[in-house]
Amino acid sequence: MELRDSLGTAMVVVTHELASIFATGSNSVFLDVSQRTMTAAGNPSTLLAETNDPTLRLFLTRGEKS
Repeated sequence: MELRDSLGTAMVVVTHELASIFATGSNSVFLDVSQRTMTAAGNPSTLLAETNDPTLRLFLTRGEKS
């Protein structure tokens, strides 16, 4: 976050680690290899709160009830 702020630029981070997604992601893109497409994009917290996609919900909660 400090590097992003000091450079005044966007950063691209590729991760499956939930803490990083929610702590640093203001705009995330979710890809589905089986569908070979982007399945969702946006703020990860907003997506979690609003998604009806069970696969995305499972990924963002790792199966825990939210």
